[in-house]
Amino acid sequence: MATFVLMPKLGMDMEEGTIVEWFKNEGDTIKKGEPLFEVISDKANIEVEATIEGTLLKMYYKADDTVPVGRPIAAIGEAGEIAPDIDSGDSSSNMKEEPFVEEVNTPVHINSEHDMENNRIKISPRAKKLALDNNIEYHNISGTGFSGRIVERDIKNAIESRVNKSFIPEPNVSDIEKDDTIIPLSGIRKIIASRMMKSLSSMAQANHRMDVDMTNIMDLRKKLNEAYKERNIKVSVLDLLIKIVTLAIKDYPMINSSMVSDDSIVLHNYVNMGIAVATDNGLVVPVISDTHEKNIYEISSQSKLLIDKARNGKLLPEEMSQGTFTITNLGMYDVDSFTAIINPPEAAILAVGKICEKPVVENGRIAIRLISTLSLTYDHRIIDGAPAAQFLQRVKLILENPFLLI
Repeated sequence: MATFVLMPKLGMDMEEGTIVEWFKNEGDTIKKGEPLFEVISDKANIEVEATIEGTLLKMYYKADDTVPVGRPIAAIGEAGEIAPDIDSGDSSSNMKEEPFVEEVNTPVHINSEHDMENNRIKISPRAKKLALDNNIEYHNISGTGFSGRIVERDIKNAIESRVNKSFIPEPNVSDIEKDDTIIPLSGIRKIIASRMMKSLSSMAQANHRMDVDMTNIMDLRKKLNEAYKERNIKVSVLDLLIKIVTLAIKDYPMINSSMVSDDSIVLHNYVNMGIAVATDNGLVVPVISDTHEKNIYEISSQSKLLIDKARNGKLLPEEMSQGTFTITNLGMYDVDSFTAIINPPEAAILAVGKICEKPVVENGRIAIRLISTLSLTYDHRIIDGAPAAQFLQRVKLILENPFLLI
């Protein structure tokens, strides 16, 4: 009996994946544990292995196709077996799907808003509730669930599309010249675009900036690296920021929270620090777990390991999930300051600009100090302006007085 291979859920926020490459062809024999295909998820490429043995009867999608999580993408069975039709509702699949409701819409009098032809609409209960709550007309939506049913992700896409249309003008074909290069929005770039629009459209994002004297923390970094020289450890500014931000979060725990619904906020009792890393394939955010329990040496070792894996495309899904706060640094690119976009479902992100010498007034005299600008973007639904500023002040205080790390 044939078994469906489903698009796996490789991250908490993953709703769809893009197939990068198939490692087998239809008719090939595959063994359990062999790589079957590669998929882009959460801005990382993951090889997915076969969980059963048999013959690859059919691939329902090709490379570059984007497929919802849980959707059959291939069938494995015995040689010569006929592959099932994924749109036939064949019950031989082990796929678990959201239950659905079949609505029967009967025409009523001519002016009724329900006036339509007699047809059957397959829609899940959660999808129907979400559509009604957001005034989404779902009768003309093409479902991506099993047998074409409308599921929750279809309604979310409709809501997002409606929001995006209010911000993005329709493209003018006449603006495209014959020598222009058209770049398809696909793969990692498509994922980044979707996540950034979701972040901006679903949060009330506000921003505070603050100049910080980094002279003392840079002196501490130099001394730490001298002390760790024999152990071949080099502490970075990012490592120190991770430690300092983690300490500041203890005093302002709402910074380390997430809004899980319209009427509830989850306050995390741990700190998992995301670190934004630029790679050749786009921006990725590996996560250092439990930084509240780690010393600077452990943080440094973990950050270097994750950054190396990120740049080589070797991050695992669990190494990019469960983040509660993110730090992003563009100082190495000579960026003075910038406003970062929050990484959902987190409530805040800290952007760090370059560290450079600037003249400052100290006790009535001009002095040259190392200055950097920190920029905190926060979700104003959860965090008010005053506590956000106080959190940033706390980070500044520790950076300028590193003895507070003790």
